[in-house]
Formats: sequence, structure tokens, C-alpha cells
Amino acid sequence: RFKYVCCRAGGAPAAMVNDGLDSSLLQHLEGQYCPSRVGASGRLDYTQHPLGGVTKNAEILSFDSSSGHWCIGELCSEEVSPQVEPIAVKLPGLDVAPFSDFNGLFEAKGMGAPSGMFGAGGKAKVKPPPPPKRPKPPPKPKLEVYEPEFPKYSDKCVGYGDLWKSIQETVTNDAGELEAVNSELETEDEAASGFKDMHPCDVAASSGGTKGKIGEGDGKNTREAMPYDELDGCHTRDINRAFRAGKEDYWHAMFESSADIADNIVGLVCAAVPQADVEPLGFGITFPGNDLCSGIKDLVTSAVTNGVGMGQTQFFWNMDQEDFADCNPLQTNFARLFCDVHCVRDAVIRGDRSIIRNLKKATDITNGNMDKLSEWIVQTARLDAGWLGDKMDHEMLVNELHFDGVNDQLKTIVEGLEGDPAESLLAMKGATSQLRDEIAGFAQSASFGGKASLASARHALELFAEDASSSLAGSPNSSTARAAFSQLASLHAKLKAASDGRSKTQHLGLQVQRNAGHL
Repeated sequence: RFKYVCCRAGGAPAAMVNDGLDSSLLQHLEGQYCPSRVGASGRLDYTQHPLGGVTKNAEILSFDSSSGHWCIGELCSEEVSPQVEPIAVKLPGLDVAPFSDFNGLFEAKGMGAPSGMFGAGGKAKVKPPPPPKRPKPPPKPKLEVYEPEFPKYSDKCVGYGDLWKSIQETVTNDAGELEAVNSELETEDEAASGFKDMHPCDVAASSGGTKGKIGEGDGKNTREAMPYDELDGCHTRDINRAFRAGKEDYWHAMFESSADIADNIVGLVCAAVPQADVEPLGFGITFPGNDLCSGIKDLVTSAVTNGVGMGQTQFFWNMDQEDFADCNPLQTNFARLFCDVHCVRDAVIRGDRSIIRNLKKATDITNGNMDKLSEWIVQTARLDAGWLGDKMDHEMLVNELHFDGVNDQLKTIVEGLEGDPAESLLAMKGATSQLRDEIAGFAQSASFGGKASLASARHALELFAEDASSSLAGSPNSSTARAAFSQLASLHAKLKAASDGRSKTQHLGLQVQRNAGHL
């Protein structure tokens, strides 16, 4: 007559209060029928008692032996009922049910005095504790990030001009696209290493000179730490001066050849000049004309040849001075070559050492991160293993309580096999379904328990299959059912012993726990 629905109060606290029984909803035949006397049929007659203090004429529920129906006045049960008591009898519009004095009040009665190990009535029913909650995993460790270390090169090599001050590289950025990056090279003070010999790049930097105009230079000094174009200019000017010297020698040789020809021609002319005598008084002076002509020719020739020679000598002197003041191609190129070789050697050594340091740093960081991850995994595995152990203990406790109940039930059924056949068959039917599910679990558990457990389980199953009493062949009867049930109970006990009482989940958890212990 009362219906309760869970609700959520949105305002002030509220409660439901019993206001009594609504008698207007009751039919006149409803009520509590209690045994009052023995009727004519030998069965008890039941007299109606009013509900909720409502006063009405009491009705009587009795058995009509002539018709086999339970009746209240003229209202009788729908079917013939051979029952001694009218429990579960259906009347038109009414159902007969056992009456309980349940009043909805739950009061602690305390524990009664135990009459044995488990108290009165056998083993006490123990409610298993709630399953353990899975613990929170430990916080993940903070891993160290590896940053590569770029090598530092000699300042004398990188600082030799601006050719190697920075490099441009095409790399793949985070977006996966190619990108040109210009990076400056880091330098190291090479003089701090304490070397005493002069650095080859200092030797190359000190080489230089004046770019002379004879070699087609501009007359200015070369740049400090001569780059490769200045080295090429040294070669070019040296070649130009050699060409000018050859050209000067060529024209001087041509001039000398022409002067010799002219001298010979004039000599022939002078040889034809006659001798002149001046003798006014019969005596006087004789002038040798050819000698005078030859002398004049030689004087002129010497003067012209000396002038040209002096000019050539001055030219070569000036060229030698310019060549001395200019850079020497052989010297400067060898100095620069030695500088480049030293820088290559320096870059190779520093690069190798940088690679070794980066490998060591990366290895140390990787090992450190692996140690942190291993420790975190071990801690997590230990927590999970402990949780699985607690969970298995809880499941074993639940199974033990369940098995105790099943064993008690089996014991009760076996003890009652000789009793009422109908009740025994109904009890065996309910227990058989439960045993079947547990036998399947024990069989799976035995497969995880090792070779001995598997062999024991297989042997028990073979014996059960070979035993003719385990089957229900032929016409069904209570004796065959009892024998088959006994064999099923025996198989249940053997498989339980072979599987050590653990399920497949428990065996898997034990394996995980052992593996975590090895970690």
C-alpha cells in the first residue's frame, strides 16, 4: 500500500512521515487471517482480523472437502488445491500469502551467545569486505632534454678575413619545410693554449707589400691578412713585371742591333773622308779626316748608347725595388697554405672532440632518463602488483566463502538424497547449474597451474567421461539423477584440488607479481 520513490530535494530538508493506513483503499475481504480452529475437513479455519483498526464483520477462510477448494464464504479458489495450508492459493481478486510481523524498524539486537566455533546453526554468514581500490600511480619523472654542443674553432682561423665568420645551412624546420639558416661560428682563444711557435696564420697575415705600378698595380699597400684575391694579385703583378722586363730586354737588343748597323755605316763613310793638309809656307798641319770622322762617330754612338743604357738600368732598378716592396707569390702562397692546413687540422681535432663530448653527454642523459623511467616503472609495477595481490586475497576470500556455502549446500543435498524425491531433484537441479559454472572455472584455472595440475584435471575429466553413472542415459529416475549428481560433485572436488582453488585471473596476477618482484 506504500510506494517510495527516490527524489532530490532542491530546497529545505524534507522527510516522509507515515500518516497511517488509508482504509478506503481496502476491500472488505482483505485482512489478516489467523488460525482459529480445526474445521470439518481436518484442516485449520482462518478467521479474518481487521487492518488499521477498521471494524468489520470477520470472514472465515476454510477448506471445502467436497469440492477441494479453499473458500471465503461463496468466494472459492480458482483451482483444486490439495495443500494442507492455503499459502499461494489464488481467489478471484485475492492472493493468499504468508503473514510477517515486519514493521520496518531496524534495531540492533546484538550478537547471541555462540554454541560452537561458528555459533548456533553452523557457520555464520560472513559478508566479504569491499574490493581494494587501485592505488594512484607515482608521478612521472621529469626527463632531461638533450641540447647539442657545437664546436668552437680557432679565433685565428675564423678571424682570418670574413670568409669563415659565418656559414649558411639549409635545414628542415619544425614544420617540415626547408629553411636557410645563417649561423656564426663560435671561436676559442687559441693563444691561451700556451704555444710558443709563431702561428702559421700570423705568418700569413704578416705577408704583404705594395702593389707596384710597373706590375700594373695601383701603388697601394695590400690588405692585412691577405685574402685569396690579393694572393692572386701577387702572382699577376709578378708576371706583369717579368713581361715588362722581357719587353725591355727585347727593345734594348733591337736598339743595340740598330746602333751597330748605324755605327758600321758611319764607319764606312768616315773611311772615305780624305786627309786634309794645310801648308801655306810649304809646311803646315795635316788633318786626318777619316780619323776625325771616326772619333766623332764613336762619341755620338757612345753618348746615345750610354743614354739608352742608363734609362734601361734605371728601369730595372725601379722594377727591382718594386718587386722587393711587393708581396712574393711563393712566400705568401706557402704561408697561406700552411695556415689553411693548420686550420683544417684544428677543425678536425676540435670537431672530433666535440663529437665525443656530445656522444658522452647524450649517452649520460639517455642513461639517466632510462634510470628514471625504470625506477618509475618498477614503482608502478610494485603498486600494481600489491594491488593485484590485495585483489587476489579479496577474491580468494570471496571464493572461500562461496565455496563454503556450496559445500554446505552439497552436504545438505547429499544428506537429503534419501528424503523426499521431489525436493531432492529440485535441490540437485539448482546445485547442478552452479557446479557446472564452477567446474568450467576450475578447468581453466588448472591450465594455468602447471603440468601437474593440468594432468590431474585431465585425468579427473577422463574418469568422469568414462563413468556410465555420470550420464543420464535411458529413462530419467531419481536413482540415476542421484548417481550423476554424486559424480558431478566428485568431479567438482577433484578439479578444485587440481586448480588449487585459484581462478585464471588469480594465476595471471601471481605471474605479474612474480615478474614485478624480479624487477
